[in-house]
Amino acid sequence: MALKLEAKGGKKGNVWDDGVHENVRKVYVGQGQSCISFVKFEYVDDSEVVIGDEHGEHTQKVEEFEVDENDYIVYVEAFRETATQETIVALKFETSKGKTNKHFKEGPGVKFVLQGGKIVGFHGRSTNVLHSLGAYISDPISTHQLHGKWTKTM
Repeated sequence: MALKLEAKGGKKGNVWDDGVHENVRKVYVGQGQSCISFVKFEYVDDSEVVIGDEHGEHTQKVEEFEVDENDYIVYVEAFRETATQETIVALKFETSKGKTNKHFKEGPGVKFVLQGGKIVGFHGRSTNVLHSLGAYISDPISTHQLHGKWTKTM
């Protein structure tokens, strides 16, 4: 069972959903001129690698963040651009052991956070850029500590 945290960010773009998996193993983040141009995730179910779709438009400047086999993502920090808050301009992923991706830069922008347990999937909205991002959480810390709109999924 996993909890689904509603996607935060802009309302433009097409809805996408990678679903729930056992683990997130790799994160690819494409940086455009002024925002995150795309994200792509690789998951593992049992011993099978599941490669998610590219969400947004692939760019030449791509960061690959690999999660160690005995680790998992527990925290995502993002900034939406300030004027319309329709695009995500920065992303930070952090694991339970404190490993973070390299290309993160602080705002300017409106910050939001996805956290509450082991992140096992992502969903959101995109066009040729990333508009919003949400997560699936398993092994939640405590339902009393979770923030935002959550719905139960099977």
